[in-house]
Amino acid sequence: MSLLISIIAFILILAILVVVHEFGHFIVAKKSGIRVDEFGFGFPPRAKKLFTKNGTDFTLNWIPFGGFVKIFGENGEEGAGQNDSFVSKKKRTQAAVLIAGPLFNFLFAWLILAVMFMVGSPTLYDESYGDKMKNVSVSVVEVFPDSPADQAEIFVGDTITSLTYPNGTEISISEPADLSSAFEGKGVQEVVLEVERKNEVFEITLSPAYGLYEGQENPALGIALDKVGTLRLPPHEAIWRGLQRTWNLSVSTADFLIDLVKGLITGDKSQTGSITGPIGIVPVVGNAIEVGFSFVVVITALISINLAIINLLPFPALDGGRLLFILIETIKGSPINPKTSSWINSAGFLILIGLMILVTIRDIIQLF
Repeated sequence: MSLLISIIAFILILAILVVVHEFGHFIVAKKSGIRVDEFGFGFPPRAKKLFTKNGTDFTLNWIPFGGFVKIFGENGEEGAGQNDSFVSKKKRTQAAVLIAGPLFNFLFAWLILAVMFMVGSPTLYDESYGDKMKNVSVSVVEVFPDSPADQAEIFVGDTITSLTYPNGTEISISEPADLSSAFEGKGVQEVVLEVERKNEVFEITLSPAYGLYEGQENPALGIALDKVGTLRLPPHEAIWRGLQRTWNLSVSTADFLIDLVKGLITGDKSQTGSITGPIGIVPVVGNAIEVGFSFVVVITALISINLAIINLLPFPALDGGRLLFILIETIKGSPINPKTSSWINSAGFLILIGLMILVTIRDIIQLF
């Protein structure tokens, strides 16, 4: 997978997810009687005004990283006393407009995961699905960074069918535990794996290693295996399964963010070291494209959920920060000074941009 294709795919995914997010704000604002002056595809500078509908200019902009909506009165300095402004609406309406963006990202993740299960998707083996699970095999579900498997270019989704020792002894891999047990008491020695990828079978020669994870007793390749099969469900089951997967991904994302915040507070580099930005995600998208469509869908759903949860954080310039302002105004019974809120949001935006630049620089260094 070329780097250019990976970059284009990532930009396309991100653009779709941001437009979905902004459409949530847009549609709830319009339904609430709030004027929306512009719905932009991409970020300014403006390239072209596409059309105007119901008082909203739909525009095409030069920076292709998503989109934005310009809601009348959202900054608090304009629209006071006008019925079609954001600030003139009740607090619950304002909150609904802000929540709608992240909510649409959650709903979009649910939708694409449900569709994936309807058309058929590789998923972890579950006996409860019985004969609905087809083509069950032992597949790679995780590759540890910088491990022998990573260096040998073994990817998530690869099927491991057998292992051969230097003396010619071959072991069939029919259960996930078969591979790990094959290295017990064997020491470090070069082995040959038979791998199946996209109906192509080939051999990969590599050597296991120590020190890949804490408490490791035997040499390992740096991969996690599980039984995976293709699952195709009727619509009603697919919708429920999609909701379950969305919930599980949301919980794991929230847990990661909690651990990340703890790491930032305590200085634990084992947590903060896992932060990545757009540049770091590009290779992940490329690998997902190589493995198959269903993995691209899962990565897209995961990014959409991340976008939703991050936007709900109570930090200035994010939807969660604006929700926090609404809560404060509700408690104190009066609006926050528009200049104060504008200054806080601007400062928060600059901090976010600064963090993104730092993470991007680190991603570039690691990439090259």
